[in-house]
Amino acid sequence: MILTVNNLAKTYKLLPSEVMERGNTFDLYVMDIATRYERYQQKKSQDRFGQAAPTPKRMPTKEEMMDMLMRAKGAK
Repeated sequence: MILTVNNLAKTYKLLPSEVMERGNTFDLYVMDIATRYERYQQKKSQDRFGQAAPTPKRMPTKEEMMDMLMRAKGAK
């Protein structure tokens, strides 16, 4: 419950006491559905082995990008 109040407060930029004073069950319902949807999107983005796709440790340089582009064009 406390984490839900915290999430509502962050989302609507309110103090937790304001959420407790002005919030209602509809707010809780919306936050629950939004959280479930976010988790669904995260799971959907994971590969079939349950791990997120690896992110590169660094961005390629312009020269490396041009090299990749030329190799891709040559492969067709």
